[in-house]
Amino acid sequence: MECPKCGSKDRVKNGQALGKQRYKCKGCRCNFTQSRKQGTTLEVKLQALQLYLEGMGFRAIGRLLKVSNVTVLYWIRNFGKSVKSYVQTGSRGQKAFKTLLRQLQKYPIKNYATDTWKIYENLPSDKHLIGKQHTTRIESLNANVRHYLARFRRRARCYSKCPLMVELSLFLLFFKNLISILF
Repeated sequence: MECPKCGSKDRVKNGQALGKQRYKCKGCRCNFTQSRKQGTTLEVKLQALQLYLEGMGFRAIGRLLKVSNVTVLYWIRNFGKSVKSYVQTGSRGQKAFKTLLRQLQKYPIKNYATDTWKIYENLPSDKHLIGKQHTTRIESLNANVRHYLARFRRRARCYSKCPLMVELSLFLLFFKNLISILF
């Protein structure tokens, strides 16, 4: 055991504090007690993340892992913020759409499949496909979001609609393969 102040291992016993052995450092004369490492292992946090991405709620995960549901919320939020730092998002406004188009110009895109929303009129007409028959893949993705994330199921009272948590939850779902690399 090392002195937390100077790192020296040269110490003597110096009474007890709250039932724990207290020590005095011979180097800097600092009193300290042996502290146990607190916190939860990364494996437990990753298990909580995986359960969340499989559709379990914070309370259910907390009961299963024997931790507070608020703690689970913090873990999920922190994982989401870590993943979000790799991705840029925006609203569905004109400015965000133009930013997205600039970013997409570096890729060889054959077609843009959209619905009839007015903002999409700015896309090149020779590459622009409009209609439900062209957007089935994204609709399938939306169905997967509702399937895997409990907060997007039709029970609106079960989860908060905090925009940050909604955004972070989506990042975690979309980039769950990246998560295994990051953590």
